[in-house]
Amino acid sequence: MKKHLFALAVGLSFYGFAQEEILFTVEGEPVTVEEFSYVYNKNKDVGREIDPKTPREYLDLYINFKLKVHEAEELGMDTTRRFVREFSSYSEQLARPYMTVKEVNEQVLREAFNHLAWDVRARHIMLDVAPNALPEDTLRVYNQLVTVREQILNGQRTFESAARAMSTDTYSAQRGGDLGWFTAFNMVYPFEKAAYRLNEDEISMPIRTQFGYHLIETTDRRPSRGKIEVAHILAHVDPNGTEEEQAAAKAKIDEIYEQLQNGSDFAELARQLSDDKTTASMGGVLPAFGMKEMLPEFEEAAFGIEADGEISAPFKTKIGWHIVKRIHRYDLGTFESVKAELVQKIQRDTRSNLGQQVFLNKLRNEYNFTTDEDNLMEVLEEYEEGVKEGEWSAAEFEDETDEVVYSFADRQISQAEVAEVLTGAQGRFEGSESIKSDAYGFLTNWVKNQLIAYEREHLADKYPEFRFLVQEYREGILLFDLTKEMVWDKASQDSAGLADFYEANKANYSVGPRHEYVRFSVSTRQVADAIIADLQSGNTSGAEILEKYNQESMLTVGMDTLKVLVGKDEKIDEAAEGNVFTYQEDNRWIVPFVVQTLPEGIRPLDEIKGLVTSDYQKELEAEWVAELRAKYSVEVNESVMTELESEL
Repeated sequence: MKKHLFALAVGLSFYGFAQEEILFTVEGEPVTVEEFSYVYNKNKDVGREIDPKTPREYLDLYINFKLKVHEAEELGMDTTRRFVREFSSYSEQLARPYMTVKEVNEQVLREAFNHLAWDVRARHIMLDVAPNALPEDTLRVYNQLVTVREQILNGQRTFESAARAMSTDTYSAQRGGDLGWFTAFNMVYPFEKAAYRLNEDEISMPIRTQFGYHLIETTDRRPSRGKIEVAHILAHVDPNGTEEEQAAAKAKIDEIYEQLQNGSDFAELARQLSDDKTTASMGGVLPAFGMKEMLPEFEEAAFGIEADGEISAPFKTKIGWHIVKRIHRYDLGTFESVKAELVQKIQRDTRSNLGQQVFLNKLRNEYNFTTDEDNLMEVLEEYEEGVKEGEWSAAEFEDETDEVVYSFADRQISQAEVAEVLTGAQGRFEGSESIKSDAYGFLTNWVKNQLIAYEREHLADKYPEFRFLVQEYREGILLFDLTKEMVWDKASQDSAGLADFYEANKANYSVGPRHEYVRFSVSTRQVADAIIADLQSGNTSGAEILEKYNQESMLTVGMDTLKVLVGKDEKIDEAAEGNVFTYQEDNRWIVPFVVQTLPEGIRPLDEIKGLVTSDYQKELEAEWVAELRAKYSVEVNESVMTELESEL
């Protein structure tokens, strides 16, 4: 049954052998059929598109991979502080999906979807309450807000004046408590839930969140704006920039806006001129966004554009001046179409606590978790009395190793261990008026973490796919680090070796005759004709042409120097015959001018250094693999491999 389940998981059927059967060894370290099949099947679809490999060919590659990993381990690279830290971080990330219940409560999903269908505007009055505040402190704040609510409802004071006078959320207090518009997932869940349940102009009873207590008034609601995809051009200026810097940014954005009004391509201008280098190369395109995901001014300008393809006038935010082009407006969609996204969001939200509780209950049932309340209370009572009298010592229970307090799986936590835990946490309860209660709560949380830690430690035993994934990451880090040292860095830093390699392989870098030409990209036909006249009269200096025509705007003329094989581009071949002309491309006028035609020959190293370096790396790697195969023994179980080939 186990073998069949694994076969389903990786899309195979192993009829002839067991999963744990050894396929090959490297210096005696085994690699099983299960491992090889998992990796092969995971990568074969990608390989089929790029460089398809048979199982036998992939076996050779995987042996090479394992040889490199073994070498890294022999060098102790898996014990360095940096590796341990990096691998630990990756392992924890990989474990997270296995440490929660994937099936989020349907009711919570539906509620989130219904909230997303509407935007609400609300204001609040908040009073701070610490998460671990004593009951009397929370009650005092609660009653204080109940009194304020009654005063507002009775007309004794306004919501706005109360917010300004007493709200500890000073940012919104300045605006009478107004929080602006928001939608699901913009606020902490208890606050969001209350705001959506209220009718317009209705004031809630005090609502508890992680920040304190709130009075909430929902002041307006509207159908959801959904999400919007836009592109933008940014003229950056620091908020504290000088008047000259502010004016220069404004002048730049105004000039770009004028070009757009005259028909220039938005994406091209974004690539050339936007100060947002993250998006400039993509024509200024930003990921789709919704409420509260961008600067308020940016959000309002983007959602204010009425149709796809239209652009905004220049507007300012704290990072500079923008022009925005609307690409597409997205509605919320159906529940089924957004369900997967909602699940992900809920897992990152406080409403995911329900899923965590279900997960813990699952572990308690799976591992038969039990608590001996009598044994627990015996420790807690002694602890409370000892702390109050200043005489607590865990030694009172050091012999009680057989008196179990908590039990799950193969783990038994005795009174002695609980006493030691409380001793280590004793400082937490200094000044507490209810030591026993606080210690009970502390232990409840502590043993919950023990249960979770136990599950984490045994994930690889329970889930083969997790075990392989963690192994992939571990070996991948080792491979990267060692390959960087043995191949990539060596090839890039060994200039003499690179030159020798180039000389020995010059024949591989021959090239046919090429045209070297200057490509002028011009804003208007009139300027293009003027450049043609200059070129025909003998003024072929690109620098002089740029200086001459870009005095008013750097957008007028752009220039690139390029090379192309003879016969590859009809227009350049025509220009090489002495013809000077222009043609239109993407709302720009192109003037090509051939400087010279280079004869067939060997491309110089400085022109193709990247290509030669790549080839040199391949040679270094081949030599390295040969050394490893000579250094370490590799034994392949041919009968198993032959049978496996027929199954794969």
